[in-house]
Amino acid sequence: MRAARYAPRSEATLEPTMRPRRLVALLVCTVAPLAALLAGAAGAAAPRWSYSGADGPDRWASLSNAFVTCAEGRRQSPIDLAGAAPHDLANPQLGYQPTAARIVDDGHTVRVDLESGSVLTLDGVPYRLVQFHFHSPSEHTVNGNSYAIELHLVHQADTGALAVIGVLVAGGAENSALAPLIASIPSKVGRDVRLRETFDPSGLLPADRRAYRYAGSLTTPPCSEGVSWAVMAEPLQASGPQIAALARALHGNSRPVQARGDREVQVDTTP
Repeated sequence: MRAARYAPRSEATLEPTMRPRRLVALLVCTVAPLAALLAGAAGAAAPRWSYSGADGPDRWASLSNAFVTCAEGRRQSPIDLAGAAPHDLANPQLGYQPTAARIVDDGHTVRVDLESGSVLTLDGVPYRLVQFHFHSPSEHTVNGNSYAIELHLVHQADTGALAVIGVLVAGGAENSALAPLIASIPSKVGRDVRLRETFDPSGLLPADRRAYRYAGSLTTPPCSEGVSWAVMAEPLQASGPQIAALARALHGNSRPVQARGDREVQVDTTP
């Protein structure tokens, strides 16, 4: 999950064709103001950061005092999800509906900002769906394997807590929900395009809602912890051309896997 490519309504302002492998991630986060954490570097005065070079992931903590958790945190994300302990976990309850949407390339990710109306209920807490964005390659892995694309749907509760559903995308049939988004990706950074039709985000989730869960952080500066991740066990399908188009637009915007430490990862065993 990226912070700087996110805007107040994005996790970023609130992250050659790659081979799809295996995985899907559903993420849940609890952090303070959506705009500040997820938008991170989106603001004009925010420290510059990127996914490579002198301001890449291994240097984030040195770019700003606000980013020190990127190096000093002990519950950082993403992680490899292998070895999850089986449990009967509650599935996320989704009350998604079509709403107006706007897509923007914010310099760190391709982000879609949504009007209010869609709600996620997780562990009894309702969260409003605010935006979703993409990473390539996937940030979470399973047994070292990743997908070409990972999708993060960012939700916020009235308390400011965040819940993010991350879905990894595998090669397969063309995805009708992704089609209008890919066709509307802005040609330049900073530009945004309003979708002509309302968008139903439910098409971005697999039918099987079983998920992995673990405690982590944002995957972009400021790398704030206190984030609960849930990881869906079934990947979303998209065609090869769709995956290639997204990968070209995203330019390798993923944070490397972080140390799990002594954290427990659970996986739901019932549909």
